[in-house]
Amino acid sequence: MSRDPYRIGARVFLRIFELAPEARKLFRFDGMSEMELIVNGLFRIHASRFIRAIDLAVNNLDAFYRLPYFYIFCSSIHALPVLLRFLTLETKEPGL
Repeated sequence: MSRDPYRIGARVFLRIFELAPEARKLFRFDGMSEMELIVNGLFRIHASRFIRAIDLAVNNLDAFYRLPYFYIFCSSIHALPVLLRFLTLETKEPGL
C-alpha cells in the first residue's frame, strides 16, 4: 500500500460516522469529537487494520480461497462484542 493506511481508514470511518451517526454506537468511539478520534490510539489502530484487511483482499484476489479463513477470524472477533453492544443500545432506546 503506497499511502498511509491510517489516513485512508480514518477518512473512511469519519465518512461513515458522518453519513450514519448511529454507527458510532457500535464502536467505543461514541461521544468523541472528530478531533478526539483523530488522536485516539485505538481509533488509529482500528482504522489502519481495516484498510490493511481490504488491501489484503485486493492484493490476494488470485489466491482468494485463502481469504475466508482470515475474514472468518476477523468476524469472530467482531461479531459477539458488536452484537452485545447493539442489543444493549437497543434496550436503552426510548419507545422500543
